[in-house]
Amino acid sequence: MTDTAVADLTAFIVARLKEKYEAPEETAADSAFDDLGIDSLVLAELAVDLTGDTGVPVEESDLSGAGTPAAAAAALHARGAAV
Repeated sequence: MTDTAVADLTAFIVARLKEKYEAPEETAADSAFDDLGIDSLVLAELAVDLTGDTGVPVEESDLSGAGTPAAAAAALHARGAAV
């Protein structure tokens, strides 16, 4: 169940990056935020979105520290986040 929950959260983050923040279509779970041109402002906005969507407080530093959507999803899931 945990793997599925993390995969769902990862897919949610990737979709949000593509749909709302215009990340490239080739954005994948293991794409580095830096390589995608995702800056700290976008990560801060994404953190606000994820806080609202998951009910778990998310900071920009949580996302930038993780570095990729998959790592961010795993870290957030460990804190109880789910979509």
